[in-house]
Amino acid sequence: MHGREVDAWWPEAGLAVELDGWQDHGTRVVFQRDREKGNWLALRGVTLLRFTHHDVTVRAEATAAQLAEAIAHRVAA
Repeated sequence: MHGREVDAWWPEAGLAVELDGWQDHGTRVVFQRDREKGNWLALRGVTLLRFTHHDVTVRAEATAAQLAEAIAHRVAA
C-alpha cells in the first residue's frame, strides 16, 4: 500500500498493521527501515499499529480489541 509493504492494511480506515518479531526485526538496519516506513506512512495520514508475537498469541483478545477500536475510530473520522 502506498508503495510500502505492510503485514495488514485496512484502506477504508487508513490503518496499517506490522507484526514485529526479533527474528526479522532485531537488527539496526531493519529497525531503522521500520522507523522510516512508519514515518513515511504517518506523513500520508496512515495510522500504523505494531504488534508482537506475544500480542497476537498471549494477548490476542486485547490486541483484537485495540484493532477493532482503531478501525472504528478511523472509519468514523
